[in-house]
Amino acid sequence: MIAQAPRCTAEEVNLAARSAPGAFPGGAGTPAMKRVHVLYRFRNLIEKRLEEFTLSVCTENGRL
Repeated sequence: MIAQAPRCTAEEVNLAARSAPGAFPGGAGTPAMKRVHVLYRFRNLIEKRLEEFTLSVCTENGRL
């Protein structure tokens, strides 16, 4: 096995969506530039593991 992801029911997804605003109450008040910096950091983390993500997606779709 290369990777695992949790399987959620529709009810669990809906609960998570309803809970999201309370998980980060200061989000709406966070300055735009700070949110931009968070997104760039997230992008950099994805780029560092891009090969791993690519392999996982290709394997999942039977492309290897």
